[in-house]
Amino acid sequence: MKHNATALALLHKAGFALAPPGPLLTGIHATIAPEPVNLSPDHFAPKLRHLFVGKAKGGYYVTSSIYGTMRRYRCRRSEDAQVANIFGKGKTQLAAVRDFLANFTATPKRYNVHP
Repeated sequence: MKHNATALALLHKAGFALAPPGPLLTGIHATIAPEPVNLSPDHFAPKLRHLFVGKAKGGYYVTSSIYGTMRRYRCRRSEDAQVANIFGKGKTQLAAVRDFLANFTATPKRYNVHP
């Protein structure tokens, strides 16, 4: 997939550290420090926010979740989890990144909510 230089610059300006392209990686991968998330009464220890830009039928999409360790209320066992997903989509890579950044920088952030 060919990357849009303006889209990459916008992600870099927003603070995302872009992963170097590799032979097995498709799309754009990036990370950033996670924002605090309150999942009370569960305990969640965030590690990083991961971002992926991919191509799908009909356009491009951006998805970003916080990865960390989750311990459910009154449980003794912890497990890896991803929470607080933010999504963006568009006909072009640049449009998808702009849609994602609008959701990511909104106050409050616009997370995906599953019914």
